[in-house]
Amino acid sequence: MKKLIILSALIVSFSIEAQTLCSYNIGNYTIGTQSEPNVVFGVTGNTLPNMAPEYVYTPIGQNTSSDSCFGQPCTHIVSNTSNEDTITTYLTYTLTDSVGTVKDLTCSLTQYWNGTNWLWVSESSLFITDIELAIANLYPNPSNGLFTIQADQEHIGSSYQILDNLGRLIDKGIIEELSQDFDLSDKPKGVYRIHVSNDKALKTLSVVIQ
Repeated sequence: MKKLIILSALIVSFSIEAQTLCSYNIGNYTIGTQSEPNVVFGVTGNTLPNMAPEYVYTPIGQNTSSDSCFGQPCTHIVSNTSNEDTITTYLTYTLTDSVGTVKDLTCSLTQYWNGTNWLWVSESSLFITDIELAIANLYPNPSNGLFTIQADQEHIGSSYQILDNLGRLIDKGIIEELSQDFDLSDKPKGVYRIHVSNDKALKTLSVVIQ
């Protein structure tokens, strides 16, 4: 019973810290114009877990703006050419607490354009394990550059982006089939990351090109 109480307290404590990390009060903010908002994220520690931003994206219709932060403070520039007045940005953090426990966290941040400035109207947090897209498989891996991604029917229409190990965008598009083929055979050998996302979730896959 005592172990259960301690474990429950740790879970509640970490959940509260996670919600605090997603808060506007830690220094995250949005500037820029309605058509090109700039969402700025920092790194924090103090009494909170150490927070390292890794990947950020904002879906608007069929288009998704995304950036890799590589664990450093970064600015996410969003293309909002349709001048939507409400947008939601998703940011994946790596969190390390005081005893060295590492967890992945995604913050969902909704912003509203009031005619002059972007205002944050809500923040929420979900651990990656709670919101992953149901991507069944990527094969073969390692690959000669030709590989296939399998997805559930509900995720047809999700956006994908392929980045090299320096974070440079190699390709992007839409998941249109349950088994979708990809060809990176003309690219240098190495590890490539594939971000698949929709307005609810994010999944990151890695493929090794030999």
